[in-house]
Amino acid sequence: MIRSFLQTYVAALVVALMVTGLLVPAAGASETQPTVREVAQMVTCPSCSGSIESDPSPAARRMRAYIREKVTSGWTRQQILDGLVAEYGGDRSIIIASHDRGRRSLLTWGIPVLAISLLIAAGVVTIRRWRAAAARQDSSSSSQS
Repeated sequence: MIRSFLQTYVAALVVALMVTGLLVPAAGASETQPTVREVAQMVTCPSCSGSIESDPSPAARRMRAYIREKVTSGWTRQQILDGLVAEYGGDRSIIIASHDRGRRSLLTWGIPVLAISLLIAAGVVTIRRWRAAAARQDSSSSSQS
């Protein structure tokens, strides 16, 4: 029983390390090789004050074209953002979206994952209790016979 648990634990640890090893280079690649969508999500449209990612306005289209050109040229995300600030106004707080996507993303994904995990844990505990109660009932009924 303990050996089986240790084998499972070690296997899970190895998988976690492999996944972490695969995700770390991807994060670095995002900075040095960004996508148009990644950068566009970070940029505020001057005409509507929303993200230029899906804004149909001419200003947003021009900014996306600028980003696409720079991504194709091999610019990093920071170079593109600095270029946008220089090209479209000089005030970084107006061009670059000020909202914290990391925190919002954590809430958007973290809360449902936590809720599902708690539901699964509650289900496991409930099933174990049902099985234990059934086993006690079976043993008490067989000892009475």
